[in-house]
Amino acid sequence: MKITDVQACVLKGFGEWVLVKINTDGDIHGIGEAYPSHSMGRGTKEVILGMKGLLVGEEPRDVERLTQKILRTNVFSGATSGVVVTAVSGVEIALWDIAGKAAGLPVYRLLGSKFRDRVRVYADVDPRSGTGNPRQSLVAAAKMAVDSGYDAIKIDLRSVRREAGTRWNRAISTAELREMIEDVRTVREAIGPDVGLAVDLHVLADVSSAHRLAAALEPFDLMWLEDPLPPENIEAMARIAAATRTPICTGESLYTAHEFRDLIQRQAADIVSPDIPKTGGLIEARKIAYLAELYYLLLAPHNTSSPVGTIASVHACATIPNFLALEYHGLWVPYWDDIIQHDAPLVQNGAIAVPERPGLGVELNRDVVQGQLLEGESLFD
Repeated sequence: MKITDVQACVLKGFGEWVLVKINTDGDIHGIGEAYPSHSMGRGTKEVILGMKGLLVGEEPRDVERLTQKILRTNVFSGATSGVVVTAVSGVEIALWDIAGKAAGLPVYRLLGSKFRDRVRVYADVDPRSGTGNPRQSLVAAAKMAVDSGYDAIKIDLRSVRREAGTRWNRAISTAELREMIEDVRTVREAIGPDVGLAVDLHVLADVSSAHRLAAALEPFDLMWLEDPLPPENIEAMARIAAATRTPICTGESLYTAHEFRDLIQRQAADIVSPDIPKTGGLIEARKIAYLAELYYLLLAPHNTSSPVGTIASVHACATIPNFLALEYHGLWVPYWDDIIQHDAPLVQNGAIAVPERPGLGVELNRDVVQGQLLEGESLFD
């Protein structure tokens, strides 16, 4: 079997979803997804299409060799991080889809042992569709998610002043800190003590502010505080992790196991959160997970993908022993489930069943995808 074509398209979703299709000279094709971008999906698409010359004529089941071929060819043009790695991730997922279909096996079987039949997901709670004041909207959205069957949710900690664009020094004022703590307190009281609650600071703080916030949140028994600092300074993150009982989570901005190595070895986080369709693909996610397991750390992958990238992550998470939960960002995208053909919602009672059909086990709903393409995009054949 040989690869005959590599195609990609960009559609509207949570940001811009970049879908990949790889055709072969048989009756098998593979679909994948590269990490969604808020505004640069077409750039990722062009990088994917630029890899076509390295793939056409190759045996698609040689997934790891082809991934390495692309990365080593681009070693001086971004193969260690950034859009090249993101593009490779989407290609790698599509290749695994082909390999699974050709073998008549679900992808997780090709990756290794299955540790779970259902992959737990946590709902990223977005209050934008709520009513009333911001805190009331946040609580309403949190309760809606819990009432829908999720046993874990995540909320964002933001302030009006920061969103107004005056956050350059990263300091959190006493008033802002009080508002953040009150948001967490109110949500925790609304959802009860047994629902997992994570909070995301979106790299807004300086070290001093992060120390204060993490300490103040200790009474609320959080699953984690996510990205309190920018990702590039591991030593600073390690100071926060060592100083608080609040678990620290980070990793969505890192690429490949090499970038996670220092984070994990310095134990600068309690939970690592690679984005699987961004950080290198399924095999790279497993490398990161096993490195984390050596230090008894958990894995909670970041995920804002469509059902294609999400299901790819589900296959990887099924094979990872130290997996905790996978992010779900589809509550606020009304057509999220409809991107793929399905008989029932993918997420049921806060989890996604691991597919047993060959490959990823999903196929696109072409009519829905066609309707959500960015202007000027065309759906692959």
